[in-house]
Amino acid sequence: MMMAIILLKGSLHMYRLVLSVLALFFLTECTTSPTTGRPIFTGVVSEQNEAQMGAEEHSKVIRQFGVNDTSDLNFMVARIGARLAPYAERKDVRWTFTVLDDDMVNAFAIPGGYVYITRGLLALAEDEAEVAAVLAHEMGHVNARHSAQQMSQGLLANIGLQALGVATGSNVASQLGGVGADLYLKSYSRGHEFEADALSIKYLSQAGYDVSATERFLQKLERSTQFEAKMQGQAGAQQFSYLSTHPQTPDRVVRARQLAQQVPQAANPTVNRSGYLQAISGTTYGDGGKDGFVRGNEFIHPQLKIRFAVPDGFAIKNTPKAVIADNKNGALIL
Repeated sequence: MMMAIILLKGSLHMYRLVLSVLALFFLTECTTSPTTGRPIFTGVVSEQNEAQMGAEEHSKVIRQFGVNDTSDLNFMVARIGARLAPYAERKDVRWTFTVLDDDMVNAFAIPGGYVYITRGLLALAEDEAEVAAVLAHEMGHVNARHSAQQMSQGLLANIGLQALGVATGSNVASQLGGVGADLYLKSYSRGHEFEADALSIKYLSQAGYDVSATERFLQKLERSTQFEAKMQGQAGAQQFSYLSTHPQTPDRVVRARQLAQQVPQAANPTVNRSGYLQAISGTTYGDGGKDGFVRGNEFIHPQLKIRFAVPDGFAIKNTPKAVIADNKNGALIL
């Protein structure tokens, strides 16, 4: 019994030592957020590191998705990005806006100012202001250095959990700690999404775009997600797990509406529906021919002369490297 108490005291001492080391590491690696002016933890990821990482990853993104070949569409996205760029808090970033040749409804950014938007998302949008809202949201992630924060938080969590496992000598403790850290990081990501929405609306206001565009597009995104889920026989779009990395879209819609009422609105804000529809006219919708295409439960590739069907209940996703089909029970065909 005495030996157990001594070990417990030793473990407690080690645990406190670990926390002290982590706290010191956290305090010495804090910087100031370019968007809020508050302290943020970015670890060893400097702004120079971000630029270098972005340049290295950009070529990989292009190889994976390909670049859209519609010049009018590419020019329009670049023009919208150039209109928003002067209002970015970070003046050290050289912005690059790229339209990816992918039919998925998606947009993302990587460190260094590389912003991507798919032709699938552009097909869902209905005017220039909505596209500006999406680009501004992704720019918000870069300006707020969200990637650096996420990478640094992940590094800190891994260091802390490994040290805690050594201090307690318990694999179970490390596993439980891993779930807790994962939840913390996911909730942190949800905060990033809300902040990027707020920054998006601010940039729209400053650039003279319709500030309600963020709310409008989020509503379209919600309906699109529900439609895709129904087509694939999945659960409703709002049924997220507790480890979901993004806030539910209805929550973002409400917040976007509230924030839009709090910022100045130009007397004649830019919407440009007719010009936008003209720019996307003729753009490929759905799968592109060069990588084959999906029709119902069939995959067809005219150039390779391949054609096959999957069983009913499976949804096919065509990627440049593989054709994947899955169903709601978790079965997978590759």
